[in-house]
Amino acid sequence: MTASELIHHFLDLVKWMELFPMIVTKARIVEVLDYGTWEGSIQLMYVKFHILSPLVEARDFFFIRCCRQFDPTT
Repeated sequence: MTASELIHHFLDLVKWMELFPMIVTKARIVEVLDYGTWEGSIQLMYVKFHILSPLVEARDFFFIRCCRQFDPTT
């Protein structure tokens, strides 16, 4: 997998969930704060993470996901 393919997997919600199927049980984008591709995309996300332990319940998180390209040659 190339670096650009990896970035596309991280930015696509369904592909991101497929990368971590044992940890991410539910995810959705609540709001897009700034549209963009590799330069300036900011999203408010809701995620339900599941820790691989029968003693720990799944946890709900809200976080802001940001994508920024630092060097156009990479």
